[in-house]
Amino acid sequence: MKSIAIITNEKKDHDYTFTKEVVNFLLQNDRICYLEKNVLKQIGMYDNELSLQTVKYCDFILVIGGDGTMLHAIFEYGAFNLPFIGINIGRIGFLADLSTEGYQACFKNIFEGDYIIDTRSTVCVRGKDKIYGYALNEIMFRHRQGSGVGTFRLSIDQTLLSNYVGDGVLICAPTGSTAYAFSAGGPIVNPNCDIMMIQPLAPHSLNNRSVIISSNETVSVDWDPIESIVYIDGMSIDVSERRLVVEKGTQNVKFIRTKQYNFYNLLFNKLIQENQQRGV
Repeated sequence: MKSIAIITNEKKDHDYTFTKEVVNFLLQNDRICYLEKNVLKQIGMYDNELSLQTVKYCDFILVIGGDGTMLHAIFEYGAFNLPFIGINIGRIGFLADLSTEGYQACFKNIFEGDYIIDTRSTVCVRGKDKIYGYALNEIMFRHRQGSGVGTFRLSIDQTLLSNYVGDGVLICAPTGSTAYAFSAGGPIVNPNCDIMMIQPLAPHSLNNRSVIISSNETVSVDWDPIESIVYIDGMSIDVSERRLVVEKGTQNVKFIRTKQYNFYNLLFNKLIQENQQRGV
C-alpha cells in the first residue's frame, strides 16, 4: 500500500500539527500522501492535491478526526470502494479506532501486510425512480424543529408495522447501533450481523421499542416532506417524494483493521472511556 488519501478535521486538529506528524511518518516510510488543498498549504506542501481524480489512484483513505469525519469521508468517497482507516482525535471513535499514541506501530504492521479487511453493510434510501444514497449508520426521518410532532407510517414488505408519532425514526444498518440509535435507547448489535434496525425517536406513544428485521426485507416510509427532513448519516438530502423505501444497500464500506481488532473489546473500552469523560 503506497498511495494514501488523507482527510483531516481542521476543527479537531486546529493547526494541523498532528496531521503534519502523520504525513511526515508516512513519507519517511515511502508512502505517497494526497491531501486537501488547504491542508497542503498549512503544512508546507504544495503537491499531491486530493481530488475525485486523484483519490481513485490511492490504496486506502486515512481519516484523522472522529466518527463524524469518517462518515463525511465515506459520503464523499465511498463509491470508490477503497478501504478506510481512522485515527481518532474525536470523543468516542467506533469507526476511527486507532489512537494518536499507537498509530505508528499499527501502520507498520499494515505496511507489512499484517491486517484484515472489515466489510460493513449499508442501508440504501430510494424513491420511485432514484437512489438518494447509502448510509453506514442510519437513514433518519426527523420532524423539523419548531412545533408539533411528525407522523411516519412504516411498512415491512408492504405489511404495516406502525404509525410512529414523535420526533422521528431511524432505519439503521448494523454499524448504526452504536451511533444515534444507541443514544436513543436501542440495542447494541454486532456490525457483522445481517440485519436492519428500526428505532423510534422520542415517540409520543407506548410504541417505543426497537424492531430488528432481516436485511432481505424492505421498509416503506410514508411521511410529509414539508414537516420533516431525511438525513443520510447526519447529512440532509432534498426529497419531495412522500413515500421512500429503505433497504440493504448494494454498496459496502471496508475498513482496514489490525488483526488484534475485536468489536467487543472496542465496545468495552469505549464505554469505559465515555463513563470516565462523564465522571461516572
